[in-house]
Amino acid sequence: MKVVRLVALALAGMMSVAIVAVAAPADKPTQVTFQLNTVPSPSDHAYFEVGIEKGFYKAEGLEVFLQLGTGSATTLRLVGSSNPPLGFVDVGTMILGVMRGIPVKSIAVVNQGSPMAVIFKGQGTGRSGI
Repeated sequence: MKVVRLVALALAGMMSVAIVAVAAPADKPTQVTFQLNTVPSPSDHAYFEVGIEKGFYKAEGLEVFLQLGTGSATTLRLVGSSNPPLGFVDVGTMILGVMRGIPVKSIAVVNQGSPMAVIFKGQGTGRSGI
């Protein structure tokens, strides 16, 4: 549970940095919409849901609303137009979007257990033939 709490606190911190708004009174948290890449799943989105349920974001002055997604490409385009200001996408889709001119930046990598890799064409034929 410590890892989930740390991720949730890190996300809350990133959200508070990413939001450009007038400070809200202490009794009224700043409302933030966070666009997911798909419908919530325990393996990809538990961090965000647990953060809401446990009040981690609220403790940082944020009221976070999760918005269901229909894929990383759609989320990327939405966040690139600042509506909503934050989202969750796979980095491969983000890289392609940035190459095509979508103005987004990655502020955190959450799921580091992904089997995805950056590759290039090597010169050799063996294991060490880079």
